[in-house]
Amino acid sequence: MFLRYLLLANLLTMNEQQQFNKLQLLEIPQFLTAEECIELLNSVMDNFTAATSHYPTYYRTNDRYVEENEPLATKLLTRLQVYLQSNNLSLSPKISGINPRLRYCKYQRDQHFSKHQDGVYFTDDHTKSAYSFVLYLNPSHEYLGGTTSFYKQQDSAIPCKIIQPTQGKLIVFDHHLWHSGDSVIQGMKFVLRTDLLVDDNSEYPFHRGYIWTLLQMNGNIISAGRDGMIKMWNRQLTRISAFKAHTLSVVVLRAVGPEEYLSCSRDFTIKKWHSSGKLLASLALDEMIISARRFNNQYVLGGTRGTLYFTNTELILKDSIQLHRSWIWALFSVKNHLLTCGGDGMLKKVQPDKKRTSVLVHWKEALCCINQHRNSLVLGTDKGSLLLLRKNYQIKRVFKLHTRRITVILPYKDGVLSASEDGAVSYLDLKNNKSSILIRQEHFIQAISILDNQLYIAGYEGVISQLDLTVS
Repeated sequence: MFLRYLLLANLLTMNEQQQFNKLQLLEIPQFLTAEECIELLNSVMDNFTAATSHYPTYYRTNDRYVEENEPLATKLLTRLQVYLQSNNLSLSPKISGINPRLRYCKYQRDQHFSKHQDGVYFTDDHTKSAYSFVLYLNPSHEYLGGTTSFYKQQDSAIPCKIIQPTQGKLIVFDHHLWHSGDSVIQGMKFVLRTDLLVDDNSEYPFHRGYIWTLLQMNGNIISAGRDGMIKMWNRQLTRISAFKAHTLSVVVLRAVGPEEYLSCSRDFTIKKWHSSGKLLASLALDEMIISARRFNNQYVLGGTRGTLYFTNTELILKDSIQLHRSWIWALFSVKNHLLTCGGDGMLKKVQPDKKRTSVLVHWKEALCCINQHRNSLVLGTDKGSLLLLRKNYQIKRVFKLHTRRITVILPYKDGVLSASEDGAVSYLDLKNNKSSILIRQEHFIQAISILDNQLYIAGYEGVISQLDLTVS
């Protein structure tokens, strides 16, 4: 019964194909029948879990269920290909396949998916995803809100297109189109999302997909990202080494010695490496680790459920405490105690005995990164604010430097550099309280590192670029 071709004749004049900034968007009402949608939903209804184990709440708050289902994915692709051919439609580049990893999403009251671009998925050296495939599965009268809005640019305030969901409707659009899953006001909305693949023979000199993190070690730059690879580069960005480190995205690299570092991944593993690429130790946990630090001859790991883990230097778990209500974004040590930055807006102090903790700052925005300039601590938030603290941890001043999450803060000369998901790197002169934008990119910047007055920049595009700070 499932995925019949009876509707194709009725769809011949009902599609809408548009372009925004030369990026394609195709809208197909009634791609599936109501019965087919119900059948899909019934098969997964009891399997949804919160997406916050992999995504921060400022970014998305919906529930989801992920399954590998190649037979179903192939049927969906076949129906789309027949539809496109029957309606004399095409996408450029041409579709060559579909990602069998199907993501079912459930949006309840006040849940949303903030403005973003979808990431590119590489199946091999010659195939990548280029289009998002989104199916609305339940009737629109079951919920209020929940529209899908498209924007010409990241900073556009007004959508260029708003999709009103209806049961069985399919939208196909270029990954690079900025879009949001708007908040559901009442009821529940269900969608099915996957990716359409295209042939790709491009060269990728750095990484395939996002670069999440950079690390400086012994005069070289180490990078890691969505492809699970760890790569080492010299100052001129000539590659020294590369190896597959994890099965999923590597989100953290943290030095723990002159020749040793940790890598933390979305596959929920933490690994210790020698700079030569030799694996020294490994640990698997039941939550993703997004911050790490060496502290008092042990390793401290911050998780997405707000748990703080303590291991020895061989990555053998020794202790853990529940510290924050959401992600522990960053760790920092001052004298004999540890500081933690949480998605709950709290900066907390943990004493060496781990039994005593205290709240130093409770801010209205998530605290996402921390560093020190001389004697002052500087915090970055998910809304682009930079908080300058006094020695007693009172907030001295707040600077609004970015429009989105600050991903990294680095001390530099008389101030700090900050990188952000808004695509900008800013310099804040703390001596004169003046800020300037050093560079702005179209896509998010996730990592920066300074080596010999050269700023290394990486993010969405999977490329490491350089900026000479002596002339900026």
